[in-house]
Amino acid sequence: MVRQIDAESGFDPSAISPKGARGIAQVMPDTWQAAIANRWVAPDADITNVDANLEVHARVMSENMDRYNNDITKSLAAYNAGPNWVDYALGIRSLAPKTDENGNNVTRSDGTVVMVPKPFTAAYRTQEAREQRRETGTMTRSMLPDETQRYLTRILQRR
Repeated sequence: MVRQIDAESGFDPSAISPKGARGIAQVMPDTWQAAIANRWVAPDADITNVDANLEVHARVMSENMDRYNNDITKSLAAYNAGPNWVDYALGIRSLAPKTDENGNNVTRSDGTVVMVPKPFTAAYRTQEAREQRRETGTMTRSMLPDETQRYLTRILQRR
């Protein structure tokens, strides 16, 4: 956990990532709102509060460890990029064009369409799908976003 927090924020409780993650454990605002809804933290808790931020981090990592059968590499990747990307790297999810709120494809400045793992479906939440995720062994790191590959290297090389 110490190496992960160092990689996330350098132990800066006021850190804000370019993608909007906040606090010492770099919790995304959507994750923070889910944590409030799940009563992991108080409704009035500040995302930069170290104790609350670390509580959310611990809960998310615990869920990731359960989801990926205690595989630390997959769990760290899911914390950084999200479980959709990990499932894509495991070969159990495909890519689809990213769309904006109007349903239009999101493109880069060079005109190429941004691709992201397909979103969760109701079928994805079944027990069979959970077992498939647990039994699928090899994650292809090169299929993860570059930032996540660097993140894993920073944390895991210090083992």
